Amino acid sequence: MADKLPSTWETREWPALLAVAQHLDQHPGDELFLHDLAQTTGTDTEELRRATAALLAGGYIEASVMPGFGPTRLVVTGLTEKGRRASGLWPEGDTFDALIDALQEAADSTDDPDERGKLENLRRTALDTGKGVMNAVIQAWIKRMTGLD
Repeated sequence: MADKLPSTWETREWPALLAVAQHLDQHPGDELFLHDLAQTTGTDTEELRRATAALLAGGYIEASVMPGFGPTRLVVTGLTEKGRRASGLWPEGDTFDALIDALQEAADSTDDPDERGKLENLRRTALDTGKGVMNAVIQAWIKRMTGLD
């Protein structure tokens, strides 16, 4: 017996979330019926029903059940903050992780060994300093730079 079921995020929920986000971003205020989403994406309606049910339960989308619509009675009415961040419509909420990722990406993309070393040292220092302290520093810096302090 397997310890875990295979993940469906990459093959089912993630593509459905992106399709929902794209549609709702292009058509604000629209209700999105699963049969319309199935036609747009070319995905089986039953797969979309499973995906949207999981996205609803996971807090990524807002939806309502329409009585009398059969097995595709779930209507997507919006994205939650979590759904907007996961789909990329909004930035991630964690400034520390974004900083660490940006420093790694910058270090990986430079050909200058001195610059790479400085970026890697800065990344290590940030990791050693800790998430709580670095988040406070980043937020204070942003407030100061934007005049919100």
